[in-house]
Amino acid sequence: MGCITLVNTTVLVNGVPTNFFKCHRGLRQGCPLSPLLFLWVVEVFSGLLTQAVESVTFQGLKVIVSTLISHLLFVDEVLILGYVKIEYWFTLNSTLSKFYSATKIIINCHKSVFLVQKIDPSFQHNLNAFFDIKIEILVQGMKYLGFFLKLNNYRVTDWMWLLKKIEKRIGNWKFRWLSLGGTLTLANSVLHSILVYWLSLVKMPTIFLHRIQFLISKFISKGGKKGSGFHLTKWKNIARPKHFGG
Repeated sequence: MGCITLVNTTVLVNGVPTNFFKCHRGLRQGCPLSPLLFLWVVEVFSGLLTQAVESVTFQGLKVIVSTLISHLLFVDEVLILGYVKIEYWFTLNSTLSKFYSATKIIINCHKSVFLVQKIDPSFQHNLNAFFDIKIEILVQGMKYLGFFLKLNNYRVTDWMWLLKKIEKRIGNWKFRWLSLGGTLTLANSVLHSILVYWLSLVKMPTIFLHRIQFLISKFISKGGKKGSGFHLTKWKNIARPKHFGG
């Protein structure tokens, strides 16, 4: 808190500086100290969960015979793994209370979710008494950093959101007067970049890939407008690399 409360700050309002005031809320965004301080603070929470596992008041998921995983930390996200037993989540609630009393950091219920394979209604009622967090079925998957994590591999129907995303992008562009060069630039820098990103993460069904390529080729030939477009050449010639005449 000494780094925060000793700093005097002023703000320019229409080019005129205001009176100096002190900061009391915390580190400002972009401060190089903030990631380091976060690691120090979250290490306390990690230690509290480890103590709960060692005292057998909380149990993580068993990966192999001698290894349990109770929590994973990534950037500013915390993934807690456990079994559907109300005693374990009561322990987690008390652990979060200890963490809050020491750091004044509280869980964001709007950005948190419970993922379960199946859930009993009585357990769900008791769980809601501890945490005001939405509960979702694990089979449906969870969205993390823009990517849907699922127990089973992606199916064709699971890619509909990406198709709608590309259609939305094209729909926002079709009302603008774009030259052929501008259309090609948008197709290469935006639409194809989206495809390259997702293909680097997971396999995409061929039928779905062909559908997206059809939308892109239609956008290039027609500019997203209705009616028949003018095709300069076959799509297989356009899709070649530039040094092959594409």
